[in-house]
Amino acid sequence: MFPQELFLAGVKAMNLQIDEQKLEQFKIYFKLLLEWNKRINLTRITQPEEVVTKHYLDSFASAKLLSFRGGEIVCDVGAGAGFPGIPLKILFPQIHLTLMESQKKRVSFLKTVINELGLSDTEALHGRAEELGQNVNYRETYDKVLARAVAPLTVLLELSLPLAAVGGLFIAYKGPKASEEVREAQKALEILGGEIELMEGLKIPFQKEKRTIVIIGKKTKTPVKYPRRPGVPEKKPL
Repeated sequence: MFPQELFLAGVKAMNLQIDEQKLEQFKIYFKLLLEWNKRINLTRITQPEEVVTKHYLDSFASAKLLSFRGGEIVCDVGAGAGFPGIPLKILFPQIHLTLMESQKKRVSFLKTVINELGLSDTEALHGRAEELGQNVNYRETYDKVLARAVAPLTVLLELSLPLAAVGGLFIAYKGPKASEEVREAQKALEILGGEIELMEGLKIPFQKEKRTIVIIGKKTKTPVKYPRRPGVPEKKPL
């Protein structure tokens, strides 16, 4: 059962607002996530309270630092089960959202969520970021690129920054070692055309560890050789 009181308390603690329609969308998303997770591997987090705190509320973290109210074109790289992209889309329905995911079964799940929730201006795209980042239809077209993956920042930068438009942002959801990852990523930032604009630790309601949001501005075009072919960024980080 969806832990509604916990969810609403968390939303209030983060100074965010949702109406009845959005609450219903979060409930449907919750139901679909748990149903599909019995058949395909979407998430290891399946306890209702943890879905709310570790997925929903955590996804909201970037909204504490950035505005999503201007109808921005947003990309969620390695979207998985749709976090953080779908929760942000529910909160801010005016954004145009692309969910990039390399596993077909997960893309099928994302398309089902999009349809069931009636999310307009939202697409689930099957493909690897290394290939889509070289596709003229997606390269350097997004105002905001999000990644909540477990990969090191050096890898995420090569997968994500080529998708951001010059003047746009890449937003990485990181853990307690964010400062160390940022130090190690300086070379990658220089090569790919990015610059750290903000790094801030945020307290997520009902969570012990802080979530660190790293915001990177896209200052110059990414050289055409990046991203490199699939698998190379992980094997040979910049």
